[in-house]
Amino acid sequence: MTERYFYRGFGLSFASVIPMPSIGPTQRVSGQHIDVTVDLGRVHLPDGAVTMGDLTIAVSGDVVLVAIEEVGRFSVAGGRRIVVDRDHGVADDELLLFLLGSVFGIILYQRGYIPFHCNAVEMNGRAMLFCGDSGAGKSTLAAFLEMRGHRLLTDDVCPVMLQGPTGAITASPGLARLKLWGESLELLGRERAGLRQLPWQVDKYEMPLADDRVTGDLPVGAVYHLRDDSDGRVHGIHRLAGLDAVNAVTANIYRRRIGDLMGLAAIYLSGAVRIARDIPVYSVNRKWGLSHFEAEALAAERHMGSSSFL
Repeated sequence: MTERYFYRGFGLSFASVIPMPSIGPTQRVSGQHIDVTVDLGRVHLPDGAVTMGDLTIAVSGDVVLVAIEEVGRFSVAGGRRIVVDRDHGVADDELLLFLLGSVFGIILYQRGYIPFHCNAVEMNGRAMLFCGDSGAGKSTLAAFLEMRGHRLLTDDVCPVMLQGPTGAITASPGLARLKLWGESLELLGRERAGLRQLPWQVDKYEMPLADDRVTGDLPVGAVYHLRDDSDGRVHGIHRLAGLDAVNAVTANIYRRRIGDLMGLAAIYLSGAVRIARDIPVYSVNRKWGLSHFEAEALAAERHMGSSSFL
């Protein structure tokens, strides 16, 4: 009988034949409700599948089929079941990179979440989401805040749920680790020794989190969009309104081209409008790189901790 591993993450419970330690510790709870199963099997993509960067995707009803060259193929059905057809010899780390990223993003879309490409921490009982392009400093800021006692909610992908047309907007816990470059570790005073180096990156490491990370859903307090302060942007933290706020939210929806292919554009766009209307959205215009990081991070911490916008 194939061994299964049980996890809780992304607001869901998983039973998987593949170990997924980045979600958190294995939870062997007898008789627990399972939202999503992860199994091994054969997956074939039909002719006419669409290529999106490193992914090839086909959608048929409530089933999304995904292929990644030299990694494998995945079937994601109805928000309930993932079948993994891994290529021979592919390392677990590389497989999990896509399984815990794009494939889980599809599960979230299928289950009615809006997945955000962001990190999030708890402050004053609320989830503070900080988004931005690669290099914006999301993970470094999350690690800095965690070291200062603010519990991490998620790294990289954050499931956001809109509870009805006028209900709460909540964020669920995601991955229980942070991926940091060596220079970020040095800035934070952390040693590389003992950390697992990511095999597909040079000088990038996986840092486990404190045991007291957030394990339950939190109301979203604010969205912070980290951006370069060049191109005439005024340095500092500025409230966005109207279309600027909607655009900032939409720009940070995770793999939204997949959502488009699934026919969900109208849903996530209306969700972005609702979030921009009901949740404060800020532009954090900062200097790229780490030379000014500590001062900018302390300013962000003060702003997130203030009660003026809650």
